[in-house]
Amino acid sequence: AGLGPGLWFWHAYVQAARGDRSDCLASLKRILARSDAAAGLGRSQRGWIMRTYADLHYLAGRRADALRLYNLLAEIDGIDGDWARYQLANHHLIAGEYDEAEAIYSTFCGIDAATPWQARACEMATVVAQLTDIRKEGETYGTDVVHGR
Repeated sequence: AGLGPGLWFWHAYVQAARGDRSDCLASLKRILARSDAAAGLGRSQRGWIMRTYADLHYLAGRRADALRLYNLLAEIDGIDGDWARYQLANHHLIAGEYDEAEAIYSTFCGIDAATPWQARACEMATVVAQLTDIRKEGETYGTDVVHGR
């Protein structure tokens, strides 16, 4: 209880690195419940907490909660918002919502601020466009339904 938010951050970070998802999520909740957390952490640490919190919800099967968090994070400029938008595009792809996925993936193409997933997002924009064409061709034969969840 006496640990400051900085030490709790590193504790959660190590838990994430070890793959201790449930313990990491509990630590993140503890950090987020603190009134002094924002003042005691740097911007990149706060961003990591929010991204990881959303990711852990998704991995725990709480996809609706994760999507709400990603939608909130997507409003932020920078790497945190970019990650959330990338995850939202992935969700749209899995759900067979190719137009929405392509619209988000394509925003990563041709931007100067490179992210680790930028190249993948651009590749996915092309793949999703191809899937859209395949689905349209399958409408005549009734095979377009395989593209939805």
